Amino acid sequence: MKRTLLLLALFGFLFSCKREMPEDATPLTDTIKDKNWLLIADSTVSSAGTVENNYDLLSGCEKDDLVQFKSNKTLVRDEGATKCNASDPQTMTIGTWALNESSKVLTFTSVEKIDFKIHTLNATNLVLIAVETVNGVTFTETATFKVK
Repeated sequence: MKRTLLLLALFGFLFSCKREMPEDATPLTDTIKDKNWLLIADSTVSSAGTVENNYDLLSGCEKDDLVQFKSNKTLVRDEGATKCNASDPQTMTIGTWALNESSKVLTFTSVEKIDFKIHTLNATNLVLIAVETVNGVTFTETATFKVK
């Protein structure tokens, strides 16, 4: 009888403890690289209260373009199904990328260097936020991508 009570108490203790699920241990770099990312939204909000929908400013032939973060740290744009100019190459290296895993900052370098804070990154979604201040006005850009 004592043994049964002891086992019941032990099982009760074990199953009453909250178990923590392990976090996804996939490095951010592995999550972002070698996929086709499609821009689905892009907007900029200023501290002055203006909102700009950058995505709506893109032409139809640009809205199907894909971005690829290659393993060799190059950033490649794929024209997608619809090219804006038929003579353009299907893919083109447009710069480089670097990712600081600890601070979750993704840096694009092309004509200029731009730092984006990773707001969301999982197997299918990427949301980046960049903040820049020009002449005392702060601009916050939010770009949303999905895997295609």
